[in-house]
Amino acid sequence: MAIGKTVLEFVRKSPQEFSRGLKVGEKFPSAAECSRKGAEDARHGIPAANWQAGQVPFISLLRATAENEIDRVHSALTIEDQKLLAHEDAKRAEQKMLDEKVRVTQAELAERKRLLDERTRDLVGDDDEAALSRSAQRRSLTWYWYLPILFVMGVGEYFVTERAFQILFNERQLVAVSLTIAAAALTISYAHLLGVTFKRADSRRDPLPLWVPRAVFAVGVVVVLLIFLLSVVRAEGVAATIPKWVIVLLFFVLQLSLLLVAGVSSYFFESPEAAALRKAHRAYEKLDKQVTQLEGTQSRLSAEIAALPNMRARLPQVYAPLAAEVVSRYKTLAETYRETNLRDRPNQVNESLAALAVPELPLPKWAQAA
Repeated sequence: MAIGKTVLEFVRKSPQEFSRGLKVGEKFPSAAECSRKGAEDARHGIPAANWQAGQVPFISLLRATAENEIDRVHSALTIEDQKLLAHEDAKRAEQKMLDEKVRVTQAELAERKRLLDERTRDLVGDDDEAALSRSAQRRSLTWYWYLPILFVMGVGEYFVTERAFQILFNERQLVAVSLTIAAAALTISYAHLLGVTFKRADSRRDPLPLWVPRAVFAVGVVVVLLIFLLSVVRAEGVAATIPKWVIVLLFFVLQLSLLLVAGVSSYFFESPEAAALRKAHRAYEKLDKQVTQLEGTQSRLSAEIAALPNMRARLPQVYAPLAAEVVSRYKTLAETYRETNLRDRPNQVNESLAALAVPELPLPKWAQAA
């Protein structure tokens, strides 16, 4: 039997299936050989009239062969019993390690649940916290909206400023395209930082250092000045009857609007508490799935260990039919020898000749108990 892999299949197996690899009776002579030996001994006067039961060599040989076969069956039973016992010990050791792993993992899961609840409270805010501060902790714009908005604003910035750099660098298209991409990335990145700064400024739980808003404002002055200058250059490439200052104002307002929309989007998207909650939720779900798998393994292992004592108790029932087969084969062959011996004697003898009586071969106690 494949120990461990098909442990629970033992209950469904018949004795023939379980002990299919063990063959008994191969050491016995055939019925024809027993018949020939009976005739041969009869011609030689074996057994004599004064012989007692158990003195006929051939019948004694059959009995010894049967006893050896029964011992072989019992040895196979003992080997399987030792295998199951060793397997049970190994599984109990495995169960002990698994129980410890489940205990540690469940404790870690409880800690992650505590962190998840804490992150949830951080996002919701306390009752005594200002409404503006609580709203600053929440995310009103998801990734599915925020990233497309940034992409569209970035594309808009690119096409608005592209002509300005083409005018500045004439035919040097590679330089113009590179600087246009850099300028668009600069303005959109600043818009993101501007939104984050305003969002963090509204939160009283984790306020920014004073120098951060001042630095962002200083950078903003430079960015707005850049937008204005690019608008002036861009207006030079427009042939229109309207005044030049109107064209400059149009491009300035357009780029500034793109910057402000990206900044407002960043404000509604930014939420460290929401990001921390999302991360804590993923970690909790991953560990919870792991705990469920471990508990399933633990349940299957417990069922397997609980089945092993019953399997060992059933082993005699599995091998008892083989012992019974040996005894039956012994009796059949001994009777064949006896009948041929009586039939082929030159002189008739009493059929109750003691020496030809087939000695009983009882089943061993372990087979009788089965």
